[in-house]
Amino acid sequence: MRLEYRKFYRLASKVPSVPGQLPILGLANRVFLASGEDIFKLMREIFSPIGQSPRKAWLTPAQLLIVVDDIEQLKKVYTIPSCVNRPNLYSAFMAPTGLLSSNGNLWKNHRKLLNPAFNAGVLKSFLPILNKKTQILIKVLDEYSNGNEFDISTFMASFSMDNILSTSLGFHGDSQTDKQSKLLQNFLGGMFVITKKITNFWLQYKPIIMLTKYYELEKQHITNGIHKFVKDFVDEKEKTFDISDISDKPQIFIDQLFKKRSEFNRNEIEDEIGTIVGTGYETSAYSLSLGVVLLALHPKIQEKLYDELKNVFRSANEEVSEDNLPQLTYLDLVVKEILRYWPPVSVIVRYTSDEVEIGDYLIPKETNIIIPIYEIHRNKKFWGDDADEFKPERFEGEKFKNVPAYAYMPFALGPRNCIGLNYATRMIKTTLAYFFRHFRVETDMKLEDISLEFVVVTKIVEGFKVKLTRRNFDGDS
Repeated sequence: MRLEYRKFYRLASKVPSVPGQLPILGLANRVFLASGEDIFKLMREIFSPIGQSPRKAWLTPAQLLIVVDDIEQLKKVYTIPSCVNRPNLYSAFMAPTGLLSSNGNLWKNHRKLLNPAFNAGVLKSFLPILNKKTQILIKVLDEYSNGNEFDISTFMASFSMDNILSTSLGFHGDSQTDKQSKLLQNFLGGMFVITKKITNFWLQYKPIIMLTKYYELEKQHITNGIHKFVKDFVDEKEKTFDISDISDKPQIFIDQLFKKRSEFNRNEIEDEIGTIVGTGYETSAYSLSLGVVLLALHPKIQEKLYDELKNVFRSANEEVSEDNLPQLTYLDLVVKEILRYWPPVSVIVRYTSDEVEIGDYLIPKETNIIIPIYEIHRNKKFWGDDADEFKPERFEGEKFKNVPAYAYMPFALGPRNCIGLNYATRMIKTTLAYFFRHFRVETDMKLEDISLEFVVVTKIVEGFKVKLTRRNFDGDS
């Protein structure tokens, strides 16, 4: 064991360091009790593209971080088996056998079994649900289309929770019911605790978190909230599931779990459900919220999108379909640029299961590999001198061909990319296609004054403050 530690530190010592670290402590003093905003600023500092790749930072004397942002190195990290695992950091999500946190053969088998839950046929079957749920969202937001400022993320969170429960679990209801409202509050509270456990890693040790207020919040929102909802849901599903009921229709996430019941034990089913609901609603809700704010900040782009919607749809309430969705080519560019400019997840982490040669350095086994998505998406070497500007046109055919393949990764890349990435982009496009037919959005915020924070997903410190006014889509010539 001592020889292994010696080799670990010997290999680590050869990798260039990021600036601003203290001897022994590394970055621990800057992380301790830091706010989400401070964490985001620290990540921007240590993940800055200025410097050699790979480069190292010490979170503690025992936790080594290796930052990788070179294209060829990223390709290797994303594709080789020894970098496919995730670190113990993800245990904060309290779903150890779910796709987000599991590793090895367990993750590999589950991913293979669950991939069909998001195939083309299933996604096509979701479109009527997405239309219905988005129409409800428009009715709810119509009450706020008086030009007064409000935070739209609250509504997008409720809407996204409604979507993921209906599509992936077949849970019937809407976001206004008490049961779902309570569940949403538990997920919001649970994500708050999870963020604290990730950024204050010592809280992942039970004897320590039990001494803090976060332990009671964890019990309230996660143990007695999310976990109880999932257990009750599975109990009911086990009583009613009949494989013959799904044999002639697209089989959604919950169907895949129960159809292959022999491949999943009870804990694994519960963890997979908690994982898909939590990650699905969070990324969708804040991608939509960030996108609405960005288009409020860029009215010319908003109007260009509106013009396309006028050309494609005959009325404000015409449903999005398999026929008109491909016609929304500018919307497609806008969504891609939203996910580049403010990616919902600003950083992901891999964990080496063996020594890995990255660039000119041998990276030790059991090391955290940091992939700084936000910084890669802003790297002028990949995206040009206007990388810090919001320009959907950069994704047009010939222009985008000049961008390296591994420079765009809003949902990660490789075998461990987001299982629901096609679901998420489809849902975002459908929602925005309705939203901007009905509303003009403005904001008093200035882009240069907006601060982002790390709260599992990317959020705006000042809130997602917008003003809505009704459009006259059917009356406009």
